[in-house]
Amino acid sequence: MSVRFFQKSARLSIALLAVFALVAAACGDDADDAPAPAAPAVDTAAVDAAEAEADAARAEADTARAEADAAAAAAAEAAAALEAAASDAAVSDEEMAELEAQLAAAEEAASAAESRASEAEAAAEEAEMAVESMAVAGAMTVLPEMTSVSIQTDWFPSTDHAALYAADLLGFFAERNLDVEIRPGGPGIRAANDVVTGNVTFGMAIPENVVLASAGGADLVTFFATYQQSPIGFMVHASSGASSLDDLAQVQVFPGQVFWEVLKRENNLQVEEIAFDGSLVAWGENEGWAVQAFATTSPHFARLAGADPVMLTATSLGFRSYATTLFTSDDYAASNPDVVRAFTEAAQAGLEAFLDDPGPVIAHINGIWPDFEISVGEAAYDVMTELVVSDTTEQLGLGAMNGSVWGGVAGRMFDAGVISTAVNSADLWTNAFLPGGTGVDMTGFRWVMVTDQAGLGDEGFNDLAWAGISQAASELGGSGDVIESSEQAQYVPNLQQSVDAGANLTVGVGFLITDAIEEVAEANPDSNFVLIDAVADSARGFDPGDPLPNVQSVLYAEHEAAYLAGIIAGMTTQADKLAYVGGIEIPPTVRFLSGFQQGVASVNSAAEVTVSWVGAFDDPTTGRELSSAAYDDGADIVFEVAGLSGLGAYEEAKDRGAGHWVIGTDTCKDQLAPDNYLTSATKDVAGSVFRAAQQVANGTFAGGVSVLDLQGGYVGVCEKTFGSLSAEIQDAVNAAVEGIKSGSITVDPGV
Repeated sequence: MSVRFFQKSARLSIALLAVFALVAAACGDDADDAPAPAAPAVDTAAVDAAEAEADAARAEADTARAEADAAAAAAAEAAAALEAAASDAAVSDEEMAELEAQLAAAEEAASAAESRASEAEAAAEEAEMAVESMAVAGAMTVLPEMTSVSIQTDWFPSTDHAALYAADLLGFFAERNLDVEIRPGGPGIRAANDVVTGNVTFGMAIPENVVLASAGGADLVTFFATYQQSPIGFMVHASSGASSLDDLAQVQVFPGQVFWEVLKRENNLQVEEIAFDGSLVAWGENEGWAVQAFATTSPHFARLAGADPVMLTATSLGFRSYATTLFTSDDYAASNPDVVRAFTEAAQAGLEAFLDDPGPVIAHINGIWPDFEISVGEAAYDVMTELVVSDTTEQLGLGAMNGSVWGGVAGRMFDAGVISTAVNSADLWTNAFLPGGTGVDMTGFRWVMVTDQAGLGDEGFNDLAWAGISQAASELGGSGDVIESSEQAQYVPNLQQSVDAGANLTVGVGFLITDAIEEVAEANPDSNFVLIDAVADSARGFDPGDPLPNVQSVLYAEHEAAYLAGIIAGMTTQADKLAYVGGIEIPPTVRFLSGFQQGVASVNSAAEVTVSWVGAFDDPTTGRELSSAAYDDGADIVFEVAGLSGLGAYEEAKDRGAGHWVIGTDTCKDQLAPDNYLTSATKDVAGSVFRAAQQVANGTFAGGVSVLDLQGGYVGVCEKTFGSLSAEIQDAVNAAVEGIKSGSITVDPGV
């Protein structure tokens, strides 16, 4: 490496190299009297048109379904006529041939009608979802009059602030009646102090600095996170081979970097620390050094100077946090929710626009701060695209946050002694102001689940529903609670306990809790409920009947998932003998059985499926006994659809060893018997619960019946182990998936 060239490059870009330091910033207060609440500016004409289109699509789907049912009935009549003729000696061969032709034509017409109906129903559902999206996420908050606000950023203008500068450039602030002053940061700027003292409305910081300010007594709330993974970390020379904390012996770092202090103390690291002045010269001359760096810019400058850098972000080193987060004071957010919402919407729209077309925004930033060169912005953009997205943003939109990240940051800072006062991380952030959010602080929300008799630990839909509740608490805010039921007599009092505790959403799990949900929901019409695997009224199976308006009843096309599992079983069995072990004979378990039998028969006509029922969902001993009896009888695959009772099947298979397979339900269960697990017929219970919680959070929750199927991606087989199946089996399953989606394969639910 040429040290002289490195020095020249470093001198030319010294102002930008100082970006390695993430300047502390936190939240504050700008407590003016609240203006009149802003009304969402919705294109009502567009919504009306979309609703009309959705209504037409639904009517078309209903007509297509009626035609499909009529065609299926005609095919059944033709089949019956042929069957009757076959036993009538007076019917001639010519007449038989005619009847067979009529049956073939009727079956072809029925298949085509079913395909049209499925396509029409999918189109109707898509149109209805579009209406909901327009009415919620598509709404824009426009303030009643032009409102002046200010934000203190954490450093000199750069692409880290693209959300703000794009919103300013493209008019996203202005169209919401926001007049925004963006104040550039720099050395010595402490946004937290400015917000707390009322000098600015909003601030920008990393979560660590928000926690520090809160531990010092500031009441702050963060409402947007540009970076889902902080770009801060250390840069090393590729030739050093360093890839983890253990490889760091000498580091250049600014004093007081929280992520580094936490990692050092947690891991008892003995590392030589070297004062960092923002220049890369010393690092360039010392191959074994690590230097504090920013992933979006530092490697770019290092390459320009002839180095071969490798970036070790804080996340890769074991400290996950956000960066470039936006915040204000609790008081301001509470008294001006419309302003915060409008600002958040504009920032999100700005970030989306920047990601779609970065050129104009980079040029705009360069015009404001010429030291930020276009080439630097282009290099930063390439890195940013990976760091601003996450599973959370996929579900809730850019800028969304997750409580587990905030909890990890605050908890680890306290445990490591970086702060001496514990901070409740749930008070420091909210997704409420994102598009579709309520604008209400959800830290006090309660998401509650009432289990069936199997309770948690069933490795099935109780655990899955709890995962959805936990996700709601983590990503939306509030707390998640579970009330476990050991007998049916506890269902009503447990559900009422949830209501009395102020639950914003109560989730009841299982067909057997239906009557209790109906009773409690009718007695508490202002409370929201989700019922998994049944309909909250007198109906059963797929008949929606007259559903309660405050209960979202969620059914699944278990028969479609089980059909795929049946194909896998039918092509795997060596004994041509399979066993179905069910919990209690109710519609969901019957759908599983029906689909499984049809799937097996579709690929292996010689295979036999025996059926036994435990009589309960919480009796793994009997579940094991029935599985043992099935294996003794010659079966080599057991399909368990028995909740907690089904766990006995895995224990029995493990004890018997190779050649004894288990197929699970609801979710992947390979961890229970890794050498004996074949697949599972899965359904997205966790996602269903989380979606309902999102609807409660954004004010769109409604009762009714949802039937979630393969077409929508809600049921299937275990994806985690699918690749371990033979190519022949994978091809057969994939072909069946396409057949079910297109309507060329129809699976009878059996109920």
